[in-house]
Amino acid sequence: MGSYDEALTEFQRAIQLDPNHTWTIANRGETYRLLGQYDEALTDLNQVIHFNPDYTWAIANRAETFRAMGRYGEALTDLNHVIQLDPNYTWAITSRAETYRLLGRYDEALTDFQRAARLDPKNTWTITGRGRTCRLLGRYDEALTDLRHATRLKPDDAASRYEYGIVLRLTKSDESCEQWRTAERILTDKVAGEGTDTIDGRASLLAVLCALRDWPAAMDQTELLLAANPGKYRITDTLTALADLTATFPADTGEVEPIRHRLNRAIGA
Repeated sequence: MGSYDEALTEFQRAIQLDPNHTWTIANRGETYRLLGQYDEALTDLNQVIHFNPDYTWAIANRAETFRAMGRYGEALTDLNHVIQLDPNYTWAITSRAETYRLLGRYDEALTDFQRAARLDPKNTWTITGRGRTCRLLGRYDEALTDLRHATRLKPDDAASRYEYGIVLRLTKSDESCEQWRTAERILTDKVAGEGTDTIDGRASLLAVLCALRDWPAAMDQTELLLAANPGKYRITDTLTALADLTATFPADTGEVEPIRHRLNRAIGA
C-alpha cells in the first residue's frame, strides 16, 4: 500500500518480540530501502545475510540498495551470487542488467535483459530496460518494438512512455509529445498522494517536463521535489536521468543546466 512508515513500526514491534527472526529483519531492511534510508537497510540486510549467506531474496535486495547508492561493483558481486544460486531469478537478472547499463556496459546489459525477457516475456521493467539499452546502442528499431510493447503491456507505466517518447523524438516522430503528455498525466495523479511514491513521482515528472521542454514547470517541479526531502541518493538518481536526457538531446543542455545546478546545490555538490 506504500504505507512504509506504518510497516516499519510493525516490523520493529515484531523484532522486539523475536530479535532473531531473519524474515522480519530482512523485510524491515527492504522497508528502509523503499524509504531511501539505505544505511539502515544495509545494516538489516547484512545481519540477515551473515546468518544465512544463501538467502537469495535478501542478497538481491542488498544489491538493489548498493545500486541505488551508486556502489555498482558491490551490487554486481551480490547479483552474480544470487544468479549463481538461482539461474532463473528474473528480478535479479534484470537488476544486474540495469547495473551493467548504469556502468555503460551495454552489451552485457542487453544479454541479461534478453535472458530475463525469455524467462518472463510480460515483465514491463525488463522490456523497458531492454528498449532503453537498445536506444543507447543506437538500435532504434528494436528499441521502438520493445517500448511499444511495454506501453501495451502496462498502459499506465510512466517510465516506459517516457523512454518511448525519447526514441520517437530520436527517430523524428511527432508522437513523442503524445507519449510524454500521457506520462505527465500518470505522474500528476501519482504525486497527488503522500510518501515515498510521491517523491519518486515528482522526480520522474521533472524528467518528463524537461523532455517536453516545459522549463518553467520543470523548475517548479524541482522545488516541489526538494521540498519533499527526497534524500541525496534520489536526487543523484534524478541528476543521472537529466544527464542522459542532455546527452541524448544536447540542444537542451543550457535549459536543463539551472535545474541541475539547483539539485547539485541541494546535495552540496
